Amino acid sequence: MQRGLTTDFKVAGNEVTVLLDARLADFSPPLAADHIMQVSEVGSAALIMEKVAESMDAVLIVAPEADQNLQKLTERVESTGARSLNSKPADIAQAADKAAFPARLKGLGLNSPKTLKFGLEDPIGDIIRAVKDELGFPSIFKPSNGAGCSGMSFVRGEAEIAQAVDKIRGDPSDEVIVQEFIEGASASVSLVVADAKGLPVSLNLQDITFAPPEGVSSYNGGLVPFEHPLKDEAFEAAKRVAESFGGLRGYVGVDMVLANEGAFVVEVNPRLTTSYVGLRRVVDFNIAEAITDAAIKGALPEIAQPIGVSCFSKVPISRPVIFAWQEFLRMEELISPPFPIANEEICYAMLQSYGDTTENALRNLSEAKEHLRIAWLGGQHPW
Repeated sequence: MQRGLTTDFKVAGNEVTVLLDARLADFSPPLAADHIMQVSEVGSAALIMEKVAESMDAVLIVAPEADQNLQKLTERVESTGARSLNSKPADIAQAADKAAFPARLKGLGLNSPKTLKFGLEDPIGDIIRAVKDELGFPSIFKPSNGAGCSGMSFVRGEAEIAQAVDKIRGDPSDEVIVQEFIEGASASVSLVVADAKGLPVSLNLQDITFAPPEGVSSYNGGLVPFEHPLKDEAFEAAKRVAESFGGLRGYVGVDMVLANEGAFVVEVNPRLTTSYVGLRRVVDFNIAEAITDAAIKGALPEIAQPIGVSCFSKVPISRPVIFAWQEFLRMEELISPPFPIANEEICYAMLQSYGDTTENALRNLSEAKEHLRIAWLGGQHPW
């Protein structure tokens, strides 16, 4: 995301400053930024961001909304006097509240999964009875203010409920959200929002692993654009959701399931989502410029049909390689290299490919994965 954003902001004629983890800076990543501010301590990132923001015309925060991170950072940006390109903090907080979201969807008359909420200290027996009687199995357990697939479990029966709740205790959440599992295609709609007016840009396919409590649910990648018979319904639903908040602006993502019964809205992401890395390759406008115009001018872009297809995938690499770095960076399809992480046996690269058709894009992605494998095998290993 950072590489794409810096490039897009530069193409739009901006001078760009980014914050970068000092450990990543050691690899000299190919960023298009004019200025790179290194962050060497976990607790110093917000302070450095706030200091840098004081001399900036505008700031875009890319962060998860979990534990109020995005909301708090946006508030700090606004306190400096710089223009925030993010949604308003109060609306970020509302969008992040998964416990309250189903009531909003009901008020809008939109399809959504049946949802129950519980406190982490509620008796497990009460949770089991309620889920068994009102939702059934399988069902999805997740924290009320998480982001992505963090803390999520695919629960197949009542025997797994206690473990699913324990898993959520590790997240910064005080409530458990339980939803019926809707069979269908996992998808999202990317929108640009300005002055409570939403413009759906693309329907995106999501590759999600729904794991039981002992496993790890994960977002693995996606495909943009995703052609589906429910595209128009999905666009209309996402538009109504985004506009219902009033203070969302810039890039917004709405997750949903496209089922036989229609489009079911699951949640809204008041921030840049991973789909951006593929979307920027197929749209006929500069997304970074559109975010700026939406937040500052209240203007929406003019868009045409996407050109071609982009797919992107998170690729596991067993045991980190640290000396195949330059070979990795020569890969045009590489979005993010497999950074070596201490004490981790698996690390991940992000690859993205493009094609004039879905079939060609997927074939090019397969070839990129093979290129990555060969580069890994040819690297020098520290063991």
